Amino acid sequence: MQVLIGISFVCFLALMFSLLLSNQQKKIQSNKRIEHKLDKLITLLEKENKS
Repeated sequence: MQVLIGISFVCFLALMFSLLLSNQQKKIQSNKRIEHKLDKLITLLEKENKS
């Protein structure tokens, strides 16, 4: 019985860890998209300032 509880607990921890990693990946992708948009805006502003 204790072995079953131990295995269940380990599986639960693994699930939580994988969900956290998945969330981090989504945040990283979102940040990269935002960074790309900001780079475009900066480039446009620099061009506008030069002219």
